[in-house]
Amino acid sequence: MDFNLKDFVSAIGGGLGLGFGLSSLVPVLVPSVVYSDYIWKCGAISGAVVLSALYLYSAWRAK
Repeated sequence: MDFNLKDFVSAIGGGLGLGFGLSSLVPVLVPSVVYSDYIWKCGAISGAVVLSALYLYSAWRAK
């Protein structure tokens, strides 16, 4: 698998959506936590970082 900038940016966008979606489960799992801007921003950023890191790792391993 070669590095492709278009796929890398798509992985970042997918990670943003995944992190945003998973961050909505925080108030369900821990009811004392109030769903705020901080929670969904942290969820989106962490999702983007994790998914882009997985893409870079798989591109690196393929070489």
